[in-house]
Amino acid sequence: MKIAKIALLLILSILTLAVMTGCRCVPSSEKWYFYSYKGEMTFIGGVKLELGFSDASQAYPFAEAANDKIAISFSKDGKVEFTDVDGATYHGTYTYEHVKSNYTNFTITLENGDIIEGSSIKSGKKAKLSLEYKDIIYNFHTENNRSNIKINDVVDQIFNGEIDGLHEAKVQKTESGFSVLFNDYVSYPIKEGTSVYAMKINADGTYEVLDTIAEGEVLSTYNNEADYIVLYYIEK
Repeated sequence: MKIAKIALLLILSILTLAVMTGCRCVPSSEKWYFYSYKGEMTFIGGVKLELGFSDASQAYPFAEAANDKIAISFSKDGKVEFTDVDGATYHGTYTYEHVKSNYTNFTITLENGDIIEGSSIKSGKKAKLSLEYKDIIYNFHTENNRSNIKINDVVDQIFNGEIDGLHEAKVQKTESGFSVLFNDYVSYPIKEGTSVYAMKINADGTYEVLDTIAEGEVLSTYNNEADYIVLYYIEK
């Protein structure tokens, strides 16, 4: 069985930027579009998992970015404007330093005194920028290539029978908890640390996010490496 992979965004850390093949990139020379941020999600039973948020998908319906106004812009005179995931807009100044010809590090000093470190890199006509603020890593691209799919769009897809990567399965109770049976050969045990996201899609197309697991037929997919599984209970 093809295990769903996290299509959610491998975060560009400063260390990753250092080893990538690319070129220096002055932040003010590009127009930046928000791509993703990395944050923490709480699942059923209080299990926490750190992952990327950008666009929702059937494998990760909750993964839409919490704020569509996340943005950053740099001016040639050394000023910067940054809007974070909470919708707060900050102003400040920045300096930058090229690391050989490979990439560029920058430092932002906000008016509130906070310091933000980040890096930018360019490969051909495309460029990427990564920064961390208040324990959240933000990623920006020079291409506005997000799909902007939201959780409501995902529910509509499934309700209309447009199933991409989901499989029919059955949730069964076991002595140790629950297990998701995909067929006679493939099952996924839900352990104490498994990140489980469950949703019920009602017969009228509305939905509700569940805080408990129940036995029954579902549409499901999982990521073995992250120990994550999503369960859709479809009302007939």
